[in-house]
Amino acid sequence: MQRKATKEKQITTQTERKRQQFDAAMMHAALEARVEALGVQISQVEARIEARVAALEKQVAQAQFEVKADRADSVAPTEERVRRGPKSRFRRKHFLQWRDLLVDMLESNWPEIEPACVPKVDETALTSVLEAIAHKGGSQHQSCAEHLLRNQGMLLKFLGTSRFRGDPRQLANALAGAPKLTFWRSLKLAQADPCELRIGQRALKAYIRRKHPGLYRELEKNIDLLHFTNVWRAYRIKDTNIRDYYARAIHHVWIARKSE
Repeated sequence: MQRKATKEKQITTQTERKRQQFDAAMMHAALEARVEALGVQISQVEARIEARVAALEKQVAQAQFEVKADRADSVAPTEERVRRGPKSRFRRKHFLQWRDLLVDMLESNWPEIEPACVPKVDETALTSVLEAIAHKGGSQHQSCAEHLLRNQGMLLKFLGTSRFRGDPRQLANALAGAPKLTFWRSLKLAQADPCELRIGQRALKAYIRRKHPGLYRELEKNIDLLHFTNVWRAYRIKDTNIRDYYARAIHHVWIARKSE
């Protein structure tokens, strides 16, 4: 009887231990399911909050726009609103864009402009050339020529300095900031951010003569296309302003300048 009771006690203990393990597994699974359900609920709440915030931001932006519109309507069109505080700063982007337009105009008309500037300045001839460009009308070159005519005093002064060196881009750099900036200040600002335009074809021959005199002398010896091709390939040009040109294009420029 005692042995039987002991055996029944052992069976009871093992059953209780298994029941406890089973209950713990169920509780763990239930907790995981609860956590997952809470995660879904949190995501839904966050989505609703984000939608609400976006709607409120849109309402605020619309209200600000309406307030600005009401203020603008309340000001007479002819009335000039004076802003308090420091004056507006120098607009560098506009300055560089204007400089590039001057470069394009000068290089496009350099065969006509250069003789009036190099080796000595001929004020009368220079004025005549710029006026002829300004009278063409309907182009950005017209505005650039008029700008140089308006600031002719500064133009002539700069042409008399050693910084000109017969370079149309230096001329554009110096006059881009006129009349608000001195040509020294304008030159410094423009040279800090060089023009990225490729050298214009009508200014290409003068550029090669100025920057690559050895190449210029070789090209001047014979205007035959084959000669140009051989010289152009042998020169090993590293100058990024002209190395993208083909020999045929250079030859065309030389022929055109000879005919002029």
